[in-house]
Amino acid sequence: MQQFITIRGTIRYEQFVALLVPENPNTPESTLVHFRPLGHYTPQDAAASASYFHNVLNKRNGDDITVLGELGQLGSSLVIFWTKAQ
Repeated sequence: MQQFITIRGTIRYEQFVALLVPENPNTPESTLVHFRPLGHYTPQDAAASASYFHNVLNKRNGDDITVLGELGQLGSSLVIFWTKAQ
């Protein structure tokens, strides 16, 4: 069973991805990627997450954001695999 945590911070867009800049200075800035139980992630997943935050949740640069997810790595990038966001 997955152990998801709540991460709060602000959102920042860079090129085609959304980054979460956490409130906690000990948590690194990470790319937001929607969690998939079976994995198999592609770069398009990061772009799709950015589109979701921008177009569905109407989040703009610097807006507060809270996600439920887990910290991870995708290639050489630090990511947050999120399951719920507001």
